[in-house]
Amino acid sequence: MVDQNMDHLFKNNAVSTLAVAVTTTSQTSITLSAGTGGDFPSPAGDGTDYFFITVVKTSGTREIMCIVARSSDVLTVGIPGSGAANSSGRGYDNSTATTFSVDDVVELRVTAKILENLRDRPGTHVWTGSQRATMQTLSDAATIAWDMDSGNDAKVTLGGNRALGQPTNQTVGQGGYLYVVQDGTGSRTLSYHADFKFLSGTAPTIDGTAAAINVFHYHVYATNSIMLTYLGVYS
Repeated sequence: MVDQNMDHLFKNNAVSTLAVAVTTTSQTSITLSAGTGGDFPSPAGDGTDYFFITVVKTSGTREIMCIVARSSDVLTVGIPGSGAANSSGRGYDNSTATTFSVDDVVELRVTAKILENLRDRPGTHVWTGSQRATMQTLSDAATIAWDMDSGNDAKVTLGGNRALGQPTNQTVGQGGYLYVVQDGTGSRTLSYHADFKFLSGTAPTIDGTAAAINVFHYHVYATNSIMLTYLGVYS
């Protein structure tokens, strides 16, 4: 499995062919056509970085390999965290290790695992532009359903006295805002599922003014334990 703390290396439009056949599924030395190695990245060889290649047979069969070192036109298959040759770097990203012939194509491609690692990379991320979340609109019903996987912030307009149901897809650490809006009639009440916890254990009473916007902040402290804080009303 790829360590997300390692650096994945990239280069544009790196394509070559095999100069030496890959005759076993455990072979860790991949030799490219003479003079084409420089088109591919150069890992430090100490396990701190790596890249993936996709090797393609004329039949279309493909294998993804993890490369941890390069010496001129020779690539070393391995696993992140070590610059040493390791056959575990064969058959990466749900591909299957196989054999290849001279002149089979070798390419630097974007794979699913690359994108997953970028998405899930741990640590502090600094954004140079503003970030926005999509507001999800909850459907008005006697018991209001809330799928927390559909966005951090949510709003609902009450058409009667309602209950805020147990949210689905609760993720510990998630937080955001909930906007509860009175319709044009107003005086609608809101009750809460037991998963919602309140300061001093007292559930708030929302403002009943017609068209009032009641604002809550929530934080999923633990599964089935959502801290819900009533911030006030805009009208």
